[in-house]
Amino acid sequence: MAARPSDPDSDPTDPSQNDRTAGSLMAIACGLLVAAMAMSRAVVENDVFWHLAIGRHVLAHGFPFTDPFGIGTDDLPWSPPEWLAEVGMFALYERVGWGGLALVHGLLLTAIGALVALRARTLGAHPAHALIAVALLSIPASLHLPMRPLVTGHLFSALVLFMLARDRRGERSGVAFLPLVFVLWANLHPSWPLGLGWIGIELCGRWASGPAARRFGERFVASRPSRALVIALLLSPLAVLIRPDGIDGALYPFVHVIGLSDQMREIIEWFPISPTRPLHAMALLLGAVTLGLSLRARKLDPIELGTALVSLVLMVRYQRFVPLALIGWAPLLASVLPEAAATARLRAGLGSVRGAAMITAAMALLAALAFPSPSLLAESVEVGFPVAATDALIAIDETRARDGRTPLAVFTTFEDGGYVLYRRHGGRIYLDSRFDLYARAGVFREYLALRRGEPALPIFEARAMDAAIVPTSARDDHFGAMLAELQANGYPRRFADEQAVLLVRERAP
Repeated sequence: MAARPSDPDSDPTDPSQNDRTAGSLMAIACGLLVAAMAMSRAVVENDVFWHLAIGRHVLAHGFPFTDPFGIGTDDLPWSPPEWLAEVGMFALYERVGWGGLALVHGLLLTAIGALVALRARTLGAHPAHALIAVALLSIPASLHLPMRPLVTGHLFSALVLFMLARDRRGERSGVAFLPLVFVLWANLHPSWPLGLGWIGIELCGRWASGPAARRFGERFVASRPSRALVIALLLSPLAVLIRPDGIDGALYPFVHVIGLSDQMREIIEWFPISPTRPLHAMALLLGAVTLGLSLRARKLDPIELGTALVSLVLMVRYQRFVPLALIGWAPLLASVLPEAAATARLRAGLGSVRGAAMITAAMALLAALAFPSPSLLAESVEVGFPVAATDALIAIDETRARDGRTPLAVFTTFEDGGYVLYRRHGGRIYLDSRFDLYARAGVFREYLALRRGEPALPIFEARAMDAAIVPTSARDDHFGAMLAELQANGYPRRFADEQAVLLVRERAP
């Protein structure tokens, strides 16, 4: 019997099929590399705990429209901008603990790196060049990819830019589903205006892609904006209104960035980039190299260049956007890297399915070695937060509850407030790292005054605070004057260790 002819689409010797397979494997390798770089720095940050507390509150009591936690914020209109991510975080943590959160964090990081590599491939970059660009730019980006909902915002940026690049090249892109992407983005993280910016850059570049735009580069080709893309741009701003708090929640990014910009200068992640930090300087240097190679290669795609420049401006202005160096620049850098003879063997090896599979396996091993164990994350909590002082405060609250009294209103710092908030099931705190909320309430300015050593007793009396968890000088040396003042005015020390001191004033029942 004659053999049935094989399907050419499934022929493993088909060069185009091999290229696609190798390219997909290399995208996974790039994603695993990004995950390995970021997870090697993983610790439990202070923001994680108030995210968990909000997720717990939403599941137990529904979506809040005023703050249920702060002493001076209870009457202030407020709703959690990242509520959907917080619900997911809490549900995951309750079931599988730190290991589950770390695993999802790693998967999100892998998706970011893979999307960046796939976009580089769409722009015509060789998989080996994509790996080089991702490897270089993931080093500075890894500084600012923490285990919190911020990573989902970067993931959506990478996704939208990938979809737009494929649409620009006339490939199947799914841009008609962008409004659905924005519904999810707006409920997971308030960085969704970036996505509108990426679409705006894309449309401007497309509409300018006539003969005049040809001067940007010999190989720049872009289709005119499709009807689906224009409709997506029109519908996406409406899609972000699909939140439990509607337009108030959609306006949150503008209130946060514009209305409170003067006080944001006190928060490290909203500092400008620092050229004195080696990895920040590395990001700037790689941006200059990317631009220089683009000029030399005459491949100045105006859309990719606009994306890179917007990424640069945001990164220089606010260091929390350093990951945009990876998301915004890596595909452009990969597409303009010179095909030097020294890298010819690397390109040949990684262009094959076998070579791509080997490097993917190596990146998977690297990611597994970098994966933070639950015990390591738990240890970072023990070292970095007032665990024992909070235990002592909870014991006092339980005693008061048996006497029919309410939990103590307690002073907490910006760094420790989220942890104390999560550990206590009830009772209000003075402050946590939800900067925008406390800045609008005036509490953040009070807190800065306390850090400067100004009198604390008037603030404690005005806020009716009967307890304080104050970090020791080894952790934060800004509160020595406040500690001495409170102890001299009726706030005796109830507990102390190397992390924090607990002061409690007992009033008459």
